[in-house]
Amino acid sequence: MQGEIIEEYSEDYPIPSCLVLGFSKAGKPVHVVCSMDNGYIYIITAYEPNLFKWENDFKTRRNTL
Repeated sequence: MQGEIIEEYSEDYPIPSCLVLGFSKAGKPVHVVCSMDNGYIYIITAYEPNLFKWENDFKTRRNTL
């Protein structure tokens, strides 16, 4: 209900999608990739982000090169 869009994937087919950061009731970060079409929200995947791939804000990808 109070998530924040942190990435947009406008080229996704058949419907553009986005990555949303939210927090569980227990305060754990959750990433949800979803799309919206004709008033429907489609959840593509949801996962708990880890600090190996994400900065401490869980919004910024780490440069792992």
